[in-house]
Amino acid sequence: MGRNRLLLKSAPKAVDFVLGSWQVNGIVTFQTNLPLQIGNGGNNTNLGSPGQRPNNNGKSAKKDGPIEDRLNSYFDQSVFSQAGNFTFGNTSRTSPDLRGPGTRAFDMSLFKRFKYRESANVEFRAEAFNAFNHPIWNGPGTTVTDPGSFGIITSKGGQRRQIQLALRIQF
Repeated sequence: MGRNRLLLKSAPKAVDFVLGSWQVNGIVTFQTNLPLQIGNGGNNTNLGSPGQRPNNNGKSAKKDGPIEDRLNSYFDQSVFSQAGNFTFGNTSRTSPDLRGPGTRAFDMSLFKRFKYRESANVEFRAEAFNAFNHPIWNGPGTTVTDPGSFGIITSKGGQRRQIQLALRIQF
């Protein structure tokens, strides 16, 4: 948009100075998270195992709905129980249907270069990271023997919205 462009190609110089030659860029990130590893807490097999897995009652622990509605019960904790002493639990290493919270982020930037003189330019930049401020949640607690955090998301992680402005002089 601006002089010698498709839109506003015959605009006066003052209008072109304000409205012309803006550049818009963006990056969109949609990412799922890794499968959760549900642990029993401690090692009471005494069989040289690095850790013990809990038992699963055969049902899926996956819950649907917005994460904000599931912060205190991200998945169904009643599906898992502590394995007894000197036994291995029947839960797999990772739960394929249970994944940590994913990420949705929109990063945007807006640029405009102003010609100051023949050999000098001034560039204005406005950049927004996580522009729509979507929350990025940490994963839930995954240790069966820790009832205070098992299946509970206690904090946000990732980056909150950040906006930065810059003025760059090139000569």
